[in-house]
Formats: sequence, structure tokens, C-alpha cells
Amino acid sequence: SERAGKVAIKPPRGKLEQHFVILGTNSHLDAVIKEIHAATHGQNYILVVAPEAEELSVTDPKVYQRVFALSGDPVRVEVIRQAQLSDALRVVVLASEESTAAHLVDDRTLMETIAVVCGGNRKPMVVEVRDPQTLDEVSSLQDAGAEFILSKRYGEGLISQSVLNPGITGVYDRMMTFAEDTCEFYAVPIPQSLVGKTYHEAQLHFLEDDSDAIVLVGIDRSPAERPHSQLLLNPHPEHCGVEEKDLVLKEGDNLVLIADERPHFAEVSEEDLWSGTVLPRG
Repeated sequence: SERAGKVAIKPPRGKLEQHFVILGTNSHLDAVIKEIHAATHGQNYILVVAPEAEELSVTDPKVYQRVFALSGDPVRVEVIRQAQLSDALRVVVLASEESTAAHLVDDRTLMETIAVVCGGNRKPMVVEVRDPQTLDEVSSLQDAGAEFILSKRYGEGLISQSVLNPGITGVYDRMMTFAEDTCEFYAVPIPQSLVGKTYHEAQLHFLEDDSDAIVLVGIDRSPAERPHSQLLLNPHPEHCGVEEKDLVLKEGDNLVLIADERPHFAEVSEEDLWSGTVLPRG
């Protein structure tokens, strides 16, 4: 229940499973909670872990109905244990916005990330950082399943895109927002029927397929230990070193698609859903 407009406190003996754990708070927190709620149709609990968690305000009673607060330092083992990370679906680590050097903020963020990993909780994890140099120092944590996001870089990219293409941010806003009437990006294994076909043939295949509204935008050939590191987006011969042979689809390729929901041919197993490898839309 709500406490005069504050987020509900996690019951000490309350059992959470398949929940999202958010370590830390900043000005993005409310938007992140609302996007997770929309993406999962509000089916999963969200647990915010931070020293100030119990003071967080409810901005939308419907969205915050399954949000709990756990006050404590996310670096401490007992706090990590109370967050029940071993049963969580995803972990998000938010960078502090305190007015101190970016690398010092990131040092704290990395300590929280290490606390999760060292606790044996190898969960899909998204970590926000502020200093570009931090990205050069996190290879071992990336190998453990952490994906690092330099939020400043995306802001700069959107500004430059808007300068060149006024109004284009509206497109990004739609693509990056979970809602019933929006599309999202998906990276899915190639269907067997397209193995050996060219990228162009695959594009035509999806354009002619009425069972799903899909636009093919690229190929993901990244090694398992470096997800999304080797992308061919809108590829064509003689562009960025791409040759004709590179555009023949093969076993192990992932296709990068725009669709309003996960394509029917990319159905996932219960094991994938439970482990958090794939996140359903509800």
C-alpha cells in the first residue's frame, strides 16, 4: 500500500521472483519505472534499492502498484541479499547525479555492479555511466553480462541528429517508447528458411509477409562474449568494407528488425523467459 504518496516498502519476509531490481536513483528513475511497466504490461514487480528509496514519491498509482522500495546501500552484501537478485529478471544500475567528478560517480556505480556479480548473480544487467573512459575499464564486467550505457553519448547523438534533421527526435521518441501503438527494435535468430538468402531477399520476404509487420534493418554477427559489437545496419556492397559475400545470411546470424512485437518465428522457450534471456511484452 502507498504511504501518503510514497513508494511501498518491501516487506522484510516478502518473496519476489522475476522482478526488476534498480540500484540507485536519479532523475531518470521515474521514466525507467514507467517504461518497464509499459514493456511488461505491469506484470512484474520492480524493486528500487537505494539509501533514500523509502522517500521516493509515487507519480502514477497504477504504474507504482507493483513498485517496492528497499532502503540500504547497494554495495552491502546483506542489502543485495534482501533484494533477492538470484530470483530477479533484470538489474539496472543508475548513475548518481551528485555534483562530483564523473569518474568518482562511476567508481561508485562499478562497486555496485561488482557487488551484484560477486554475489553470483549473473543476470542481464544495464549499467549507466557518466565518464567515457569508464567504458575502457569494464571488459571483465561485460563478460559477466553487464551492458554499459553512456547516457551523455546518446544525448549528444540526438542533438546532432536534430541539427541535421529537424524534427527527427519524434521518430526516436516513438522507437524508444513502449506503448501499444509503437514499434521497437528486436534482434532475433535467423529463421531457417532465410539461411543462404541474401540480405535483400530477406528484406523482400518480410515486406511480402502479411503475418507480421516487420522491417529488416540489419544483421548482427557479434560473438557471444561481445553482444551487439558486430552490426551491419542497412548494409550494401562497397559501403564500410561490406562485400557481396557478407550479405549472404548464414547459421548463427541474428536479424535486427523493427516490429510492433516479437515476431512469431522467434518464439522463445520457458527457460529463456525464466532466465531473463528474452523479455516478453506481457
